[in-house]
Amino acid sequence: MTNELTTQTIDPMLQMIERVALDPNADVSKLEKLIELSERVSDRQAKADFDKAMLGFQIEKGVIEKASVANKTKYAKLEYMQSIVDPVLRKHQLFVRWSTEALLSGKTRVTCICTHIGGHSETSSMDVNPDKSGSKNEIQAEGSAITYAQRYTMKSLLGLVIAEDTDGNVKATLTASQVKILEKKLDYLAPDAKAKMIAHIGCELNEIEKGAFDYWCNALDSKVAKKDSDNANP
Repeated sequence: MTNELTTQTIDPMLQMIERVALDPNADVSKLEKLIELSERVSDRQAKADFDKAMLGFQIEKGVIEKASVANKTKYAKLEYMQSIVDPVLRKHQLFVRWSTEALLSGKTRVTCICTHIGGHSETSSMDVNPDKSGSKNEIQAEGSAITYAQRYTMKSLLGLVIAEDTDGNVKATLTASQVKILEKKLDYLAPDAKAKMIAHIGCELNEIEKGAFDYWCNALDSKVAKKDSDNANP
């Protein structure tokens, strides 16, 4: 329904822009404002589609086990993490990629980018030094550091829960202080916002996975910002 309504809103707007653009006597400033408005509507819909898809991903993602061992320490390889995460991302029309940037400090900035098919993307970045542990050459040291950063940024961006974050098979959940933070945001939005969220996700706030806290904070902050904007421009 939302997509249909948005399409109905955007199409007439594009038609109006086309008419103004083809009019030799058109006001250029008016055309620019129409284009800006069209872009804002499109961006808002893309963000809403991203949030909806990410919500679906958060509900379905599972705990990632540490299936590899290095230096007597268990960890989850990037390839293994992707094998668990990618099918769920694709189901919700999301995908993840990385970019790297060499910094003047000698570090490498690794950025994880999660994009929805609608066009909206969100990122998480980490700056790392070459991993000179062991007997790695320069290429291996750089590659090891980048791989570590790729694992870390994907975990942070997607709110993934690794086995070490859990007690046995029990998922780590939000702390009391984290629940209070979410409750404060929900109370500000509406008296029944908390009840609606609980009904929507199918569990109490204190049962939400700990790794999903940042996602929910960002999602609720977006709603709070929209409410503030609507109140400022009735």
